[in-house]
Amino acid sequence: MALAYYGFVEMFTEPVKEDSKIHAEVILAGEGYGYQIYHGERVLIKQEFIPAVHGTKPFTSPTDARRVAKLVMEKITKRVSPEITQSEIEALDVVILED
Repeated sequence: MALAYYGFVEMFTEPVKEDSKIHAEVILAGEGYGYQIYHGERVLIKQEFIPAVHGTKPFTSPTDARRVAKLVMEKITKRVSPEITQSEIEALDVVILED
């Protein structure tokens, strides 16, 4: 299981630019997925649920988590607040399960 997780993590680790030390990693979070944003080896953001959504719902797919992580990385590299809005979540077509 640990080896499979390592392979999964490696597939979803991507630098923003070749010379950038900012990268993201999709992580398992409860019954779904989340992401971590790194600068080098240091974790900047650990997001275990969908931001801007009421409650603590994890992402339903690694693809959704990766899309939001990529947007966060873009904001960080542009030196703007990495805060994600509900309209950005909707624009990225993130699936949100109802309670």
